[in-house]
Amino acid sequence: MQWILHLILELFNVLQGFLAFIIQNQESVSFLLSFAVAIATIVYAFLTALLVLDTREMKRRQIEPMVSITLQQREEGIALFDMIIQNIGPGTAYNVSFNVQPDLECELGRSLSEIGLFRKGLSYLAPNQKYQFFLTSVFGKYETLRDSPIEIDVSYTDCRKTPYTNSYYIDFALFEGMAQLGTPPLHEISDAIKSIEESLNKICAGGKRMKVIAYTTEDLKQEQEQKAAKIEEMKAKTTSITEDSGQN
Repeated sequence: MQWILHLILELFNVLQGFLAFIIQNQESVSFLLSFAVAIATIVYAFLTALLVLDTREMKRRQIEPMVSITLQQREEGIALFDMIIQNIGPGTAYNVSFNVQPDLECELGRSLSEIGLFRKGLSYLAPNQKYQFFLTSVFGKYETLRDSPIEIDVSYTDCRKTPYTNSYYIDFALFEGMAQLGTPPLHEISDAIKSIEESLNKICAGGKRMKVIAYTTEDLKQEQEQKAAKIEEMKAKTTSITEDSGQN
């Protein structure tokens, strides 16, 4: 018990000395405490500013559109290309306009800039909304397309009228050396349907007659009796072979 009392007295003396030091150096201690509070306030203000900036950035990203332009090979053949224009961002794109340099000669004698989508633009493109259309075939003109990459500039705004501009390069040289293995499923289905159609046309025109085998009730009964007789005959042969083996 004495050592416990001694320890309590020592702690009391230390505390008394600490209080005496604070009283003697009251101004210095007050200054240090004020300085610590000021530092904590500055740190808190800095962290609050970072949180506000992060919140604003998250809100901006939630309304930020992203209009993309890509090429996609069609299932009918790797030489046929679709163009896909899609808003892959979480926000809606407004007043979408396109600028093509140099212009691309598409099918049916039209150029890319003459397509209504590129000529008039889009007033509204919702998130995940896309436009997909047949662009061109590289049959007979791959060298020309390969040596003339296309740059498409897309300009649009978000709901706060903030402007955006993206540039996309359409380079057909990236598809050089690609090959297709086997026949596309759509081709096989098309050929099968065409074959069925030709057969039906021949039948309807009388050029090809269908073979029809008709059975009467008596014919069916006779066929069943013949099958039953063959089964009995096979059973008899099996029994005869078994008896001969037993005698041997």
